[in-house]
Amino acid sequence: MNLSMPAHVGAVVALSSALMASAATAQALPSYLGLVYGGTSTLDLSVDANVALDTMRIAVGSWGSGTVQATKDTDGYYSQVSMSAPAVSVDMDVNTMAIYATHAAGGMTLTAPAIKSISSGGTLTITDLSLNFGTKVISGTVIGANGVGTLTNTALWTVDTISSSIYGCPGIGMCDAVGQPNYEHMLSATATGLHLTDQGRTVFVQSLGMQSLARLTLDGMSDFGSLSTQTYLWATDNVHPVPEPSTWVLMGLGLVGLLGAARRRA
Repeated sequence: MNLSMPAHVGAVVALSSALMASAATAQALPSYLGLVYGGTSTLDLSVDANVALDTMRIAVGSWGSGTVQATKDTDGYYSQVSMSAPAVSVDMDVNTMAIYATHAAGGMTLTAPAIKSISSGGTLTITDLSLNFGTKVISGTVIGANGVGTLTNTALWTVDTISSSIYGCPGIGMCDAVGQPNYEHMLSATATGLHLTDQGRTVFVQSLGMQSLARLTLDGMSDFGSLSTQTYLWATDNVHPVPEPSTWVLMGLGLVGLLGAARRRA
């Protein structure tokens, strides 16, 4: 189930195709399920990614509802680049209240000039990023030059680690954190160790017209950065993020150990 920020008093729920086998439909939101009322998703680029931007002399700008913050050092090289966008929805299992994914709206545009052996020139917009806790994949919509066009739900990065927590209100005072009352939960999640997928690499290379030197820089990147999200929820039921596969493995090992101990005592 996709819980979206309401545009009007009468909110709707879109049944996510990721959770439901049937086609997505809309229905009135039962009051006990709650809503996403706000939050942010922030992509922080790594040092390696900043080096790639400098190598290609890429200009970074905001797109849609996204806000880009970019700072350079005294020599004119990027020292920090981040993009923040408003959180708009989460994918939730209505039976377990487990959150499977978060979604944001807005992004950033990269513009590369034509430079011999580096780039033939191009642009790439990355927007509407989604973080899936189960698959550990960050996907989004891309708008690329050089024949790429607009591609939705594109898997851009795989993730090494996702840490996530649900905080209850008013325990740590986030109820009024974004200016409105009645926030009952806050989902905080951070994905680290971002690595381009094959599809993501193709999008970057083609959209930005990457040539030999730029491709070497891109392929030499060990880590693209991190994606952090804070999503505020109003819900009367307890909500929680889905455990990562590694967590399930640890739980399974723990159960095996308990069974072994019980058999030894028997």
